[in-house]
Amino acid sequence: MQALKVMYVFGYPPRIGGHYKSALAMVRNLEAMGHHVIVLSFGAVEEMVQEFTSAGAEFFSIPELKKYPRFPTTSGVRRILRIGKECSVDIIHAQDFPSIGCAHLAAVLSGKAFVLTIAGGPGREKPLKRTDTVFFSREQLENSLGAFHMVEDNLHLIRARIDRSTYKPEGVEPAFIRQYAFHKSEKKIVMTMRLSSGKKPWLKTILETAKAFSTHKKGVHIVVAGEGPLLSDLREKAARINTKSKAGPVLSFIGPIFGLKEINRFYNCADIVIGHGRGILEAMACGKCVVVLGENGEAEVVKPENVDNIAYYNFSGRHFRYCQPPRRSLAVLLENLLNDVNAQKRLADFSYEYVRTQMDAQIGAEQLVEVYKKALNKKPLLFDYVVWDVRRIFNRIILELKKKISFKQFH
Repeated sequence: MQALKVMYVFGYPPRIGGHYKSALAMVRNLEAMGHHVIVLSFGAVEEMVQEFTSAGAEFFSIPELKKYPRFPTTSGVRRILRIGKECSVDIIHAQDFPSIGCAHLAAVLSGKAFVLTIAGGPGREKPLKRTDTVFFSREQLENSLGAFHMVEDNLHLIRARIDRSTYKPEGVEPAFIRQYAFHKSEKKIVMTMRLSSGKKPWLKTILETAKAFSTHKKGVHIVVAGEGPLLSDLREKAARINTKSKAGPVLSFIGPIFGLKEINRFYNCADIVIGHGRGILEAMACGKCVVVLGENGEAEVVKPENVDNIAYYNFSGRHFRYCQPPRRSLAVLLENLLNDVNAQKRLADFSYEYVRTQMDAQIGAEQLVEVYKKALNKKPLLFDYVVWDVRRIFNRIILELKKKISFKQFH
């Protein structure tokens, strides 16, 4: 097959979120396979721009993509068309819902193939009809089949999306350990998470766990990396917890780490990694024992006996809604693990092998090329977009009406 030129369009600016890093992993492997990727977004943190360009992609910042009105901006569509023509693009690949409008209309007007990726959990918005759509978990795919009655032949499950050239076991320099105030004698538990209101249930669990460890004589240090509006408040709460500990800090919020090599070092500092979502898989690629968290304080170690169930829900912890683990606190689970070095080693070995055989992005990129081949035989239709957009507008109006009715009833 001849080399493809694929345009990736983001509706959000690439930062440290999971779907950006999944897209980046595909870019690295597509470029290594001889294909070429052109990335469009209305902005990005400089570290992510450098990651994409160092992988071989071209990156264009398109301010016109920032707006997401009911209809795509003509200026955004024109820019996509112009860059697509200059770069001789074969396929336009929308990477999230906000990018669909401009990306799909540009594909229609240029006669190019169109592909969509839907990341995260079960979506509330229906994918476009007849569009080849990529999902990261079977939960997402089956939700689209059941809730939206999509045609199964157009839906593609690509789970393998971890770049093992980036996330891997490696030694950590003393300077890095000092930078984040780790101490050699500590047991280190790390986590990466966006610090926003939507994450409050998980953050509540972390705070409660730190309080439990603050009474221990042995040093246990939980270090959370991430950005978001709650960072300042969480640092204050951590400081109050740390004043009660006689063994040194038990909880630190260190802010965001954007560089992927830095994130890899961060995982490699850990004895145990906790969290939910893609960060769990990145840590597993580093050969770490990992604990997945639920939204109501649930927690369990990822191991051979439960990994398929956890993976079905995209390592999100949503599986806890349907099957309850043994009732015990995260602090007790972590303490048991920290005291069992053999179990840590056994689980770490399993983690590494699972990602190597099931989640390597090289596998995913090969599957994605097959999706592209299929999409090249289709032409996106304006009618499909109009029907999708009208339905989206209608659903949004209904949602707003429901909110207003609920507000009036409450007051």
